[in-house]
Amino acid sequence: MTKDEEKQCRTLASVCELRSESDIDRYIEVIEQLRRSSSHDVLRHMLRCLRDTDAGEVQYELVEASESYPIGVYVNTFLEEGLEVQRAAPEWFELMFQSILNTDGCRDLAIKVINRMDMRRKEAYRRIIRQIAKEAPQYELVLEQLS
Repeated sequence: MTKDEEKQCRTLASVCELRSESDIDRYIEVIEQLRRSSSHDVLRHMLRCLRDTDAGEVQYELVEASESYPIGVYVNTFLEEGLEVQRAAPEWFELMFQSILNTDGCRDLAIKVINRMDMRRKEAYRRIIRQIAKEAPQYELVLEQLS
């Protein structure tokens, strides 16, 4: 991550609660700048700045910027940060995680990544998928593929 990207990530973190119009404006501006990055660390910081704050389409800008990373980087980083993302933004976490599980290549990679996790994190993802499967039974198939 470059020094400029570090500064932008700090700025994003300082405004991610979106408490004012100026925070929203700054948030959009910084995301546009960070969108051009290919840094794994920048993606990690962006994911940590997701919130379920009601601010219209603004949060979706961050989601789109995150999802624009190459599939391998995005899925790995999302799952590495996922449990923290879930605590800060449970609604966005679930939407993004279901999007991963609904895309063949992403789902296959996610299963591999989860299967390589330590038991505590793997169990946390199993619980999450079980919860999702209560409303959408097709996710039971994903559970069957987790070792």
